[in-house]
Amino acid sequence: MKAYYNLDGIGDILILKLKETEKQNETWKRINGVTCFYDKDSKEVTGYNVFDFSSYGEISGKGEVTFTDEIKEAVNLALKQNKVDERI
Repeated sequence: MKAYYNLDGIGDILILKLKETEKQNETWKRINGVTCFYDKDSKEVTGYNVFDFSSYGEISGKGEVTFTDEIKEAVNLALKQNKVDERI
C-alpha cells in the first residue's frame, strides 16, 4: 500500500494505492468527495483519491507518506461520510 499527499503540489488530496494493477485494466468511479479505483475484471478496489483530506484527519509530510493508523481511521471516516460502501 502506498500513500501520497502534497498540499502545495496537487492540493488537499490523499492518493492511496492499495494494489498495483495494469493501467488498461483499471476503471474509476467518483462518489461525492472520493474517487474509487477498481480492477475491471475482478471489481476489486485498487485505490482511492480522498479530496479535502484535512476535513477527515491530519497528515504531515509531502510526497509518499507513511500509512499510519490515524490516516487509516481518517480514510475510513471519509469513505463513510461520502457513502462509499468499502472500508480499508
